Amino acid sequence: MKTIKLSLTVFCIFMLFLPPLQAQNRPLGGQFRQRITEAKLREIGRMLNLDQETISKLRPVYLDYENELTSVNFRELGGLNQVNADSLSSEEAEKLVIAQIANARRLLELREKYYTRFGRYSPRRRL
Repeated sequence: MKTIKLSLTVFCIFMLFLPPLQAQNRPLGGQFRQRITEAKLREIGRMLNLDQETISKLRPVYLDYENELTSVNFRELGGLNQVNADSLSSEEAEKLVIAQIANARRLLELREKYYTRFGRYSPRRRL
């Protein structure tokens, strides 16, 4: 019994002197999201063989696209696959289907909106 109390006391003291674990408390976003977006832009530039001037023109359009893309709830797009169909009432199933269609529609509208904007920076379209 003394060993357990001693171990618990040592553990508690050890936990007090640990630096705060900020990685777990930090929301996903900010600099992390910005670094991912920059990496995506570099990869797009590399794959399309774009020069730096074209990438700098593409950047604001792509950032707008990424910001609007975050409004689409991708978890709801696959919502029907994640539930047991037998456990749903017909009203619940209908709500899931309608929500899935609405999210798919938002994603399609977003892609249509930015299709022509991205096309301006494609080397094949500029020829």
